[in-house]
Amino acid sequence: MAAYNVYAEQLSRIGYGYPLWDPEPTEYGEVIIGDVGFVSEGAFYRLFNATRPADDTSQKLRVPDGYRPLPSESYAPKKRSIAPGHLHSQTLTDISVNGSFTVHGAGAGGQFKCTDDQGALLVLKHGAEREALHPSRRMANYMRRNYASWWKFATETHGLELAKEELLFIRGHVKAPEWAVAAFVHSGQSAKISLKADASGIGSAAFSFSHSSDATVTPAQNWGPKKKVAETQSRKGKGKHKGKGPQTAVSDVAVEQKVDQCVFLHYYKVKVRLGFWPTVIQAAAGPHDLPQSPDDDPAAGQAGLDVNDPMELLEIEQAIDPVDDVLDYILNNSNATVAIAHDEDIVMLCQHHGVEYPKNVVAFLAELQPQVEVNEDGLGMLMHDEIVLQETTVDNEQGVSHPALDARPEEEAEREGDSLASDAPLTGGDDKDDIQSRPEDTRDGYHSAASDTFLNQHKAVRIDGYSLLLDGQAGGVCALAYSPDGRYIASGSEDAEVVIWEAATGRMLRRLKEHSDTVCTLTFSPDSTELASGARDGLAILWNVETGKMRAPLDGGGGFVYSLAFSPDGKAIVSTSVDFSLRIWDVASATVRSTCTGHHGLIMLVQYSPDNKMIVSASADYSTHVWNAEDGSAVSVLRGHTGVIYSLAFSPDARRLVTGSDDGTARIWNTHTGDELVTLREHSGSVWAVAFSPDGKRVMSAASDGTVKVCDSYSGDRLVAVESNDSLVNAAAFSPDGKLICASVGDNTLRVWDADTGRLVTQLSGHNDKVSHLKFSPDGERIVSSSDDSTLRLWDLRREA
Repeated sequence: MAAYNVYAEQLSRIGYGYPLWDPEPTEYGEVIIGDVGFVSEGAFYRLFNATRPADDTSQKLRVPDGYRPLPSESYAPKKRSIAPGHLHSQTLTDISVNGSFTVHGAGAGGQFKCTDDQGALLVLKHGAEREALHPSRRMANYMRRNYASWWKFATETHGLELAKEELLFIRGHVKAPEWAVAAFVHSGQSAKISLKADASGIGSAAFSFSHSSDATVTPAQNWGPKKKVAETQSRKGKGKHKGKGPQTAVSDVAVEQKVDQCVFLHYYKVKVRLGFWPTVIQAAAGPHDLPQSPDDDPAAGQAGLDVNDPMELLEIEQAIDPVDDVLDYILNNSNATVAIAHDEDIVMLCQHHGVEYPKNVVAFLAELQPQVEVNEDGLGMLMHDEIVLQETTVDNEQGVSHPALDARPEEEAEREGDSLASDAPLTGGDDKDDIQSRPEDTRDGYHSAASDTFLNQHKAVRIDGYSLLLDGQAGGVCALAYSPDGRYIASGSEDAEVVIWEAATGRMLRRLKEHSDTVCTLTFSPDSTELASGARDGLAILWNVETGKMRAPLDGGGGFVYSLAFSPDGKAIVSTSVDFSLRIWDVASATVRSTCTGHHGLIMLVQYSPDNKMIVSASADYSTHVWNAEDGSAVSVLRGHTGVIYSLAFSPDARRLVTGSDDGTARIWNTHTGDELVTLREHSGSVWAVAFSPDGKRVMSAASDGTVKVCDSYSGDRLVAVESNDSLVNAAAFSPDGKLICASVGDNTLRVWDADTGRLVTQLSGHNDKVSHLKFSPDGERIVSSSDDSTLRLWDLRREA
């Protein structure tokens, strides 16, 4: 196969979307959400954009007859940053760090070994930015109604030789400022490739590949951007970004170059049952026949299509895409006349069943036999266990109804047959059950008439008798904390904002806006008077909870801050950075006491011991380190896991520690000696959460195999086993008194069990995307949860009982 098809087939399996061998914008513009187009030779070509007006400047090739754009006002794309480093196929092993996960920045390199005939590698020197709409039936229904006119527009109006299933409807993208790709096309078994990052950046090849001396196969390679190199080089060094606080890696290069190189696509595809609709192709032509923009520069070159060669695209080779296998499965296992699938269908199935992305999608689908949903129009889609938002009318004196439920006439047809009422989160109207009160404290620097309006428009909405929807966080929630005194909840988001909520009512109190990038971690001080936040902008910040003002920035210069923990006495705080270091800060003076080094991978977790004497850190290098909390000296190193460590917890007496890993085990250690005391092999998937019971006699573990286990922490004997119908467990916790266990599972619900018997106490439904964080209140009577649907929910267990 051609290099671009090998690259696409291999890298599709990591679940980031469809990988483009040539991410550079074509002469028709960079990829934007709503594009309708196709992939040829590893590059994406836009025909038109389905969310823009017909006369928009992006519509260089005009629009189909009868065109009506998809209403997009209620859509809020999720945005996430991807750290600098390597993304590679399952057939490549990173041997430069013994296979462990690391974050590589500019100037870093690596060595990889291919374990199969084919393999693929993507290098993001400055990281990347993901922006995508959550898959919805609304978008699928829109494609179902319009794909015939789209295909006619491509084949008849512009003479392209395209099959209907080659049309893509773009719902998202991953873009980078700089990239390099490589693919072992054949006979790559045991071949090695060394990557040397050129710190000089663009202007020459940003990355140089050199196969090692014992390799006999040279991989195909590509890099970019190649366009506008001279202009960028001339600007380089003339000035630096002047802004507030440190900037991310992507921000640092944004002065020199746009983040417009699309390395992955998120999309929908359609396939029609044979014989249902006749195929008519009138010409065999390609994008070289489409009109060019006056600003186009064909001489700039592109690794994909050659617009100067009229023979180049007589036949467009169909791109290899696992979504095609999903479309075939839908048509072969249902009476659907039209099948629609998206790039996350397989990813969602894998998450639901706690398995890795399959090498053989056809066999994977045949084994799982997922259900197919067919509507009255003959549209077939895979059925995922998603929570359906109920269209509840708002009962108030003024009769004001919910904006997300007020469909305009042109949208009503789209809502029919769509089990998701809207992609927008529910927000508050003038419901008489709403909590309507102004912030009590107006001393923070952000309070004004405008902020009054905002806070009153974003108040808690009582959805039912026992849950409150806390809406107002614009980006996805990435961090969550409950104050020790039970008065406050804090959430941090992708849009760099920290929000403080009143736990009793769910109303928003403060919006904290000093960070400039995604908030990764939050923690309250033991007395609940201060909040610490850490973000990808490289800053940790101490906030006054009562006023919402920043008390002190903690800038250690180690890159983005991944995790934070206050000491039990509140006098110190520990932070971890992307440079694999750990810093202990004096809270009063906001200065560094000591810096701890020793890890060789990203530090995933950090925690103080209950007795205030130790700090423990767990890393992607498979090790856990115990440090002296006073001077930062090493106490012990815990080695034994063979996978990334995702969870840890001290026993109440601080003598033992439990860790959970990607290797499927939970292990209990002696913190002082580093000896492994008990190995719990209770799970067949990654252990996402572990915890000791308050008396230290039991240990709980929750894993991606959909099970929660409680074992004797001394003998390792299993005491309680909870099954969640093979659903993925994302987060779990013991209640403060050790009587309850709460876990979020793959159907987007939270389930609460009796920790002694395993009996299901209640199921909490309402989120419409993966629940990523959950916290018990200090008294154990409430649970707060955050989800990828960009909302928080506050659950009252007393009302439920």
